[in-house]
Amino acid sequence: MQTQIAKWLELNQDNFAATQKWIDINNHLFMNLAQQQLELFGICVDSNNKQVQAWTQAKEPGEVITAQTELLNDFRKQVVNNIHVTVDVLLDNNKQVTQWTENSLKQVTQWHHAMFNS
Repeated sequence: MQTQIAKWLELNQDNFAATQKWIDINNHLFMNLAQQQLELFGICVDSNNKQVQAWTQAKEPGEVITAQTELLNDFRKQVVNNIHVTVDVLLDNNKQVTQWTENSLKQVTQWHHAMFNS
């Protein structure tokens, strides 16, 4: 009876640790995605500010078109970079979730064998 109680206690501790790891994975994902979203917002605000600046400082229509073309290229590069970083965040999260799942399945299998084969 003492052995089973000890095993149940160990199971509860393992479950708590697994749950805490799951929370950590999700917090990490949320923080990284929120950071990427803030950076994207910053890119948009910066681009709009530069566009207004181009309109107010231009002396000829050709200058506005040239400035907007440069701004569009810069904006595109920054957004594409933001997308790449976001994809990296998601791929890293996928690895972490896969590893967490594999570890959890190992623990459950070991616990099952320990409880019912002893």
